[in-house]
Amino acid sequence: MLIVLTEFDFSLLRFQKEDFLKENIINQICYPPLRIDILTLEDL
Repeated sequence: MLIVLTEFDFSLLRFQKEDFLKENIINQICYPPLRIDILTLEDL
């Protein structure tokens, strides 16, 4: 995930591996209507 964010030029947000390992977290990038939500849910 960190590689993908870097490739899309989101490296300045300084996400870390731990940000995506915690369960039930929603990481939001930007603002609607262009917002990207990255979910770390166990299942839907």
